[in-house]
Amino acid sequence: MTTPHIKKLWKEVSDEYLKKFCEALDIDIADAYWIGDDPGTIAQAGDYFVGIHEMRFLVDNNIDPDLFLKWNDYTLSLHELQEAYSEMEGFTRLNGVNFESFAKGVRPYSKEQINKMWETLSAIQKAKESFQQQYKEMCGQSSQ
Repeated sequence: MTTPHIKKLWKEVSDEYLKKFCEALDIDIADAYWIGDDPGTIAQAGDYFVGIHEMRFLVDNNIDPDLFLKWNDYTLSLHELQEAYSEMEGFTRLNGVNFESFAKGVRPYSKEQINKMWETLSAIQKAKESFQQQYKEMCGQSSQ
């Protein structure tokens, strides 16, 4: 086999996984493409960015698409929380989970724990904003 032949096979197989993934999630294949035109890596399918591993796992194991959506929401929630916490000095990294592990029941944090972290972060952000406003007023920089 020549390299161009292998690349052609890889593209065909990757495109088939993307097609089956889109079908499972009821996404029009016209709304899906490989990022950087690099088959078998990461694709945008509708509103989702998804790697070939997640596509293969869902398709090969006939996973309920709702579980992928739950994992996607879970992952986005952790990412958003991490980004918000990262604005604070020295916060440690939150542990994520890949789709295969999520499908097998792994959850580093419960929904309640995530909600509590959001509540705590919100309280910290409000305290920070209050401090900044008080500081501006003390320095005669009130924005009224």
